[in-house]
Amino acid sequence: MLKVKINKLHLAVSASLITSALSLPMVAHSAELKSTDEVEVIQVRGIRGSVVKSLNTKRYSNAIVDAVTAEDIGKFPDQNVAESLQRITGVSISRNFGEGERVSIRGTAESQNRTLLNGQAVGSADWWISTQPNRGFNYTLLPAELVSSLEVYKTPQADHNEGSLGGSVNIKTQRPLHTQSNQFVTNAQVQYNDLSGEFDPQLAVFYNWTNPDKDISALITFTRNQRSLRRDGLESWGWHEQNFQRNADGSLSATDSDTANIKNIWTPGGGGSAIFQQQRVLTSATANFEYQPNLDWNIQLNTLYSVLNADNSNQNFLWQPSSVFARGGHISDAKIIDNTLAFARYSKVPEQNAQNLPFSTAMEAIWRESEINTSSVHLIVSQQAHLWQNQYQIGFTKGGWRLKTRSHLTILSQYRLYR
Repeated sequence: MLKVKINKLHLAVSASLITSALSLPMVAHSAELKSTDEVEVIQVRGIRGSVVKSLNTKRYSNAIVDAVTAEDIGKFPDQNVAESLQRITGVSISRNFGEGERVSIRGTAESQNRTLLNGQAVGSADWWISTQPNRGFNYTLLPAELVSSLEVYKTPQADHNEGSLGGSVNIKTQRPLHTQSNQFVTNAQVQYNDLSGEFDPQLAVFYNWTNPDKDISALITFTRNQRSLRRDGLESWGWHEQNFQRNADGSLSATDSDTANIKNIWTPGGGGSAIFQQQRVLTSATANFEYQPNLDWNIQLNTLYSVLNADNSNQNFLWQPSSVFARGGHISDAKIIDNTLAFARYSKVPEQNAQNLPFSTAMEAIWRESEINTSSVHLIVSQQAHLWQNQYQIGFTKGGWRLKTRSHLTILSQYRLYR
């Protein structure tokens, strides 16, 4: 028999014949075990440990499940949870300003997949005014540092709420009794955005307390992330069919008459040159409590509160060709390709017109004070009986938003060249 004893300062190995070990009385063998020092526990952590946990989650599940596990507390593979989900086969994400925001599973719409937090539904909202409420979760509200593992269920489960067509995402946070006792972790980072030219700080703080009996534990986390965003772009308001009447000088004027010289030409409806800027401040806090009175009972209380301040401004130079036609203007040097107006020079709007507004362009500025938040309280009581396992859950979740908009429109000039 080969016995290995590992101490902090040295390694001792002793060997004896198997036949000799079998011949010893059982009492003597038990006494030998009690007299030796306790063998030190070796725990595998880091990348290998997280990969093993992810594989075991898939291996021992009765459903089709994929998982992503953090290397250690506060060390999730990506800075964004949605970015980690896209590593899984069949999962795609939608991005906003280059950052993953919504999740789609097996080609279904984002609103047709449920997101759970420790097995409990979690609500969220969106800061953009035109976004409609849906069942999808906004992952910008959840810092990656809070997550212990992600599980994507692609088949229905009896213990999951209905409502998912493509699949369900279960986000698991750190469990206090599974975390090292009296551990204090601080993670500070700085992110640079080359478009906005700003340095943004990110801070995450974790503290775990466990009593001497190791049956009661509490884990408190706090994160605060800032992001400075900017987007420069050209906007189009779509196209429509327009009839034109040819003038004596060769120019074209828009008309609704059926006797027009040129009919059903696809014409641009307008556009703008926009600059969008946003300051995001995400503040999240969790408080998780766990009580294990014996081997048969386990009680968990998980709470989450996250708020995202997403104040933004949008400045847009608007080009309005419909205003040129409506106020007596015309186009010249027009080139029509495949029944589409590919190039034209728009004239000045006559100073004397029916609307008495000799302008066709404008500068629009909009300021939005936006805030979204999500909160969750979840109690889990688990009982392990001889032949079955009982679990009782009760929870509450809420997602809300607040928006205040101020806008200003200034008329700028009389004409605009379209190409």
